[in-house]
Amino acid sequence: MAQLLVRLRLTAASDASFAYVLSPDGQAVDRHAHAEAALLPFQDADEVVALVPAQALSWHRVQLPKGSAANPARLRTVLEGLLEERVLDDMAELNCALQPDAAKASGPVWVAICHAGWLREQLNELEAAGCVAGRIVPEFAPQPFRAAPVVTTEPGMEAPPLPEDARIHAIADEDGSAWWVRTGSDLEAGEEAPGVLLWPLPDPALADLNQAEPPEAVRRVAQHAPKAVLADAAIAQWAEQSLRQPVTVQHTAQRWLHAAGTPWNLAQMAFANRQSDRVRKQALQLWQRFLHAPQWQAVRWGLAGLVLVQLIGLNWAALQERRMLADNKQAIAKVLTDTFTHVKLVVDPPTQMQRELAALRQGSGALAATEVEGMLALVSRALPDAQVQALQWDGTQLRMKGITLSTEQQGSLQATLRPSRLALSQDGNDWLIRLAP
Repeated sequence: MAQLLVRLRLTAASDASFAYVLSPDGQAVDRHAHAEAALLPFQDADEVVALVPAQALSWHRVQLPKGSAANPARLRTVLEGLLEERVLDDMAELNCALQPDAAKASGPVWVAICHAGWLREQLNELEAAGCVAGRIVPEFAPQPFRAAPVVTTEPGMEAPPLPEDARIHAIADEDGSAWWVRTGSDLEAGEEAPGVLLWPLPDPALADLNQAEPPEAVRRVAQHAPKAVLADAAIAQWAEQSLRQPVTVQHTAQRWLHAAGTPWNLAQMAFANRQSDRVRKQALQLWQRFLHAPQWQAVRWGLAGLVLVQLIGLNWAALQERRMLADNKQAIAKVLTDTFTHVKLVVDPPTQMQRELAALRQGSGALAATEVEGMLALVSRALPDAQVQALQWDGTQLRMKGITLSTEQQGSLQATLRPSRLALSQDGNDWLIRLAP
């Protein structure tokens, strides 16, 4: 699964770029560069992971009351009570995240803390550009806490043995600064650890490298476990000069991918993605990927061609309909002018045709079946002995009141009216004659 790892900035300057790593499988590095939020290659990734710098996090060891980790509504209150004396800032301004599987832990657990406002501002900036982070991971994280072994110091022993998972990293930051970072489940055997320890490295341009002694905790690991000392390629030579021994070079991009591969996720509590938020963010990310990803280019061109063909087809069909309508109007007008040769100006052929037909009937003395006189003539022909008490004409239909028709009379009248396209219907005790629908 392709993965985009975006390292958040220590300062929330909106005009600054983000460092990122693009990996095709979460292990190999395909691209490592800097870009503004809108130019990040999130369309090429199946997952976006936000990386929180080590300097932005503090680590605290707490013993949670039984069952509190499984109750999100209560957990925040519990953590505020446990940590309010350990932090300088107001707990309402901080985001807290427990170590993975904290609910299953029987002993102390690690809590990562960072400023919530800083974190939200950068995540919002990424999301506004369409780069939606699915997870938030720390750049460095401690191992799950384990009980410290009982150590008896023998005469001549300088210090207790090192924990097996102790690691030293010399890292180069984006702003040009450098840091020693020590990780491990405990600081020293028999003592509690703050999880992740950081010391600034002197600026090589301002300090004598041979005199810039590393901290005692760094020297101990370097002396007893040289292979546990790692350094970013950019400052590997300086780290070797400071420690006076070789170090293992690790590229920054590989270190970040390793951090993304851990089970940590700092998106908890206020930053936890609700189901509706996840669906919305995933839909936005899929849409952005569809718009920009190279593998979808053929589909995009195909859809654009399909829409274009549909538009051309609709326009052609509309043109044909307009031509057919114009031909029909022209045919009707031709019937009018061919039948009544004296008509020269055609404005409304149907109305003009009715007008000319009415004039012909009036001139010949014929009755129009659609007029009251014509309808009465048809009734008289079909029912010569019918007695009608009252007649009502509204211009379109003839109402006959007080007349009773047998089945035979109804059939006779309908047969007489049918050739003239007239219909007979009953309305209560009245009978109606009007044009057939």
